[in-house]
Amino acid sequence: MEASEGVAREIELLRQQLENLIDRGVPMDSLEVAELSRRLDDLVVRYTRMQREDTKVIE
Repeated sequence: MEASEGVAREIELLRQQLENLIDRGVPMDSLEVAELSRRLDDLVVRYTRMQREDTKVIE
């Protein structure tokens, strides 16, 4: 469970970074946005898998 909580914190930090990047109101570096989005997607997939594994263990 602790590992999934760590991933959840990473997801929140990346989400905030992406939001801050978008909120700057200046032209964005599409590569930077793409990289943050990719990292966020990877973490969400990882978190979802961890949650499923935790659920299986509990059952």
